[in-house]
Amino acid sequence: MVLPVLAETSSSSSSHWTCETITIENIIAKRSNIIKSDQLEQGITEKVPWSGFWWPHQGYEGFPSLSDPGGVLEKFDSYALQSLYSPSKARERELELTSNSDYWEGYCTAWAAASILAEEPIARDRADSQDSHPAPLSFDTHELKGILTLLYAEPDMEILAGRRCHSDENITSSECLDVAPCWLEYLLREYILKQRRAIIVDIHPFKPVFNFPLFAYSRSSFFEFDGDGATEHVALVLWFVMAGRGGQATTPSYDHSFDITYSKDGKVKSCEWTYESINSHPDVVWIAHGRVPGGAENRNEHLKEEILMEILDTYSTTKRREHI
Repeated sequence: MVLPVLAETSSSSSSHWTCETITIENIIAKRSNIIKSDQLEQGITEKVPWSGFWWPHQGYEGFPSLSDPGGVLEKFDSYALQSLYSPSKARERELELTSNSDYWEGYCTAWAAASILAEEPIARDRADSQDSHPAPLSFDTHELKGILTLLYAEPDMEILAGRRCHSDENITSSECLDVAPCWLEYLLREYILKQRRAIIVDIHPFKPVFNFPLFAYSRSSFFEFDGDGATEHVALVLWFVMAGRGGQATTPSYDHSFDITYSKDGKVKSCEWTYESINSHPDVVWIAHGRVPGGAENRNEHLKEEILMEILDTYSTTKRREHI
């Protein structure tokens, strides 16, 4: 039986991955039922997503919403009035749409997609702003990220694994345990390691949805031989960019573990989460390909896309083409 292990080799000018192997025969030859792999598999994306904010629908202390007084949508309405010379009611409509939202509901899906696909908006100095409006209106970097997040309110997305878990009480149901560790491992290797492309993960199998960009991982393991085959005990570490206010990026890691059992002829018999990972592992894994034009306006008819774009053009140093 041959077990593939990815190992990094490097030269003075480059670094790449090769495939080495560990065999059941090697394990037996050690005269021990345990052999530790000294190979560490690591992957990281070419671009690290930027830290933004998930903008809860219902703002509370330390967690502002887009519709807070004096916030992003109030400023949007002021800008739209000056630009279109007609009243805008984006904030009022947002308050209506989110009046019954739960504490965890917000724009994490939109922010996660934007942070991967769009360049990070950076606010211009007021003296460099192209704003010709008489009112002293300004958008800082944090608020511009909110504007850009709205542009991705309806991302063009593809589910790679899992179904959303709708229960906090019955997390052992099939919909809460349907992200198999070996399939997640395949996705990490395909997108993070091979394509160097970030994916998005709902990090826990509970009713609340917390989508964050996953940009790096590491994998290590050891093998245990039991006479009928082998068990590979895998330690998996996932790195996410989390939502942070004011552009303060946080990149915490989440530790997971799972076992892969092999028969003597090398076939995988099972692949299962272990220890704490049984009830705490990714719920849904997906990838963002782009955004649906007019997605914000499809939800809130007052959020005119041309105004969102114009605000970014006026107050951000990032060029428009980098937002789409």
